[in-house]
Amino acid sequence: VSALTRDEASSSPKPSAFGPFLVEHQIGMGFSGPVFRAFDPENELPVAIKAFQLDITPEQAHALAEHFNRIARIGLSEPGVVTPLSAGVEDTVAYLVLEHVAMESLDVAMRDYAPDEIDRSIKLIAQLASAIDCARAVGTLHGALHPRDVFVAKDSVKVGGFGVVLALEEIGF
Repeated sequence: VSALTRDEASSSPKPSAFGPFLVEHQIGMGFSGPVFRAFDPENELPVAIKAFQLDITPEQAHALAEHFNRIARIGLSEPGVVTPLSAGVEDTVAYLVLEHVAMESLDVAMRDYAPDEIDRSIKLIAQLASAIDCARAVGTLHGALHPRDVFVAKDSVKVGGFGVVLALEEIGF
């Protein structure tokens, strides 16, 4: 699945909410489904919601959400990690709520801005490695790191998607 541009959207209708989180608009598309920018009214913050529109049973959707909630409870909050905040199930769609980051995914940045200065690239790679090390130190793995999971800005990197592959494997997907 390729990255969405700001003008593209999935063929699925945009939900109005996932649990208490109010959906604003779609910001991306992954292999498992769309990613939305939403608003957390309790904390008055923007969040990102990754919807898992997969061919799974309601029981599998609940097991997936529980796995994501375990990851959120770990408190994975290193500066280079997109922090998982919570998860749930809306109808039969499991969803993962993440810290919202206003950064380009690496696949888009590489397409639009590559090649880059070597000093900047080394700095960003070091930050990426640090985020992966931090997650590993608390027992969380990525499992399938993809440029869509890496977000870059001028001087910083954030990595998301930790624990997703393991959660999908746990439910037999």
